[in-house]
Amino acid sequence: MADNYLERHREDYEQRKARYLARKKHLSPEIRARIAARERGMDNKNEGSEE
Repeated sequence: MADNYLERHREDYEQRKARYLARKKHLSPEIRARIAARERGMDNKNEGSEE
């Protein structure tokens, strides 16, 4: 039962990710730059928390 649960959630995640990437592809360059900056900022915050 647990394996099926994890597999189903993984499939849902992959579908949501595909929809997000498809929408992101059609955004204007300004908005894409803003999203990229936000993602880089999150990566930097995660690196600092490991200390």
